[in-house]
Amino acid sequence: MDKILLVDDEQSVLEGFHRNLHKFFEIETALSSIDALHILRKSETPFKVIVSDLKMPTIDGIEFFNKVKEIYPDITRIMLTGKADLEDAAKAVNQGNIFRFLTKPCPIEDLKTTIEAGIYQYNLIKAEKILLEKTFKGSVKILTDLLSLASPIAFGKASRIARVVKKILEQLKIQMWEVEIAAMLSQIGCITIPENTLEKIYKNTGLSNEEDEMYKKQPETGYNLISNIPRLEVTAKIIRNQNKNINEIHPQEDKKTALGISILNVAIEYDALVQKEKKIPLAIAALIKRQQKDKIYNAQIIDALKSALESESSFEITDVYISDLKKGMIFSDDVVSENGTLLFSKGLEVTESLKMRMDNISKNTVIKEPISIIIVQ
Repeated sequence: MDKILLVDDEQSVLEGFHRNLHKFFEIETALSSIDALHILRKSETPFKVIVSDLKMPTIDGIEFFNKVKEIYPDITRIMLTGKADLEDAAKAVNQGNIFRFLTKPCPIEDLKTTIEAGIYQYNLIKAEKILLEKTFKGSVKILTDLLSLASPIAFGKASRIARVVKKILEQLKIQMWEVEIAAMLSQIGCITIPENTLEKIYKNTGLSNEEDEMYKKQPETGYNLISNIPRLEVTAKIIRNQNKNINEIHPQEDKKTALGISILNVAIEYDALVQKEKKIPLAIAALIKRQQKDKIYNAQIIDALKSALESESSFEITDVYISDLKKGMIFSDDVVSENGTLLFSKGLEVTESLKMRMDNISKNTVIKEPISIIIVQ
């Protein structure tokens, strides 16, 4: 049975609802918003719908649903209200805090039908999230795996940037899958650039004017590759604007896109500084110094990155042989062949597809061992 929560400060109302609805739904009741929040916190299985009266002691229905939306955004919220309070209820609907409202007294059949619609809405939202998290992100992973095959250097950089972006988002306590995917695909435009040119960039040995111009176009190339994929429009915009400072972001960009651009660009700049300075504290210091001087990055994002790195779990650098590589290990140095050819760049995380590729390469090429890796404690 689908689980719903009924909230009203009148015991007789709750008993009447329970008596008429318990055959159709798994019902729990609460006499106040505070009790309801406690029940939500303690529940081991999710509620799909909450039905609450508007007029409640201590925390009224609108404030209660504001809190529910913040903590449990997937739960469908239905409000019961008197005719005198229709304006407040309509405002709550328009603000997106409730799914529907019903006027009191409400016929049981109308309430049952509305709860069923709320359950359907909940299931739609959940199905959408499953599609995003499994099918959609799985498809993106295929793209990144293809990038790893086409350009180990570009993939290594994208992997490092993606880990930094994840740390920033965790520290800021925000969820933004668009920028996470933008980080993973930030170097997808490099598939049009010859590997020897990318190696020059990686080793900072200097580019010809033609090569420099080619590399500058890679964000636009990435944008063109990604922008036609449904639901990746924001991600494509973020990719297009990589390497632009905060003053270069178009003022018409919405706040979400602008924030994503800023997060990605701080991660890219930090990665470049780490490759140059070789030590995390020196890279952070250089990033802060540049921000203080030029004001070209979002200072809040830099603070979040600094805090994330300071509170990060300890790690150990050790050497292992190919047979001992495990998923989740990170290369702390480049993996090269015996003749010095770059096979995998440092910063890459070991995945099943990477291990498979390494096994295939080792059949025809001698890989220099042992391999230096990072193990996060």
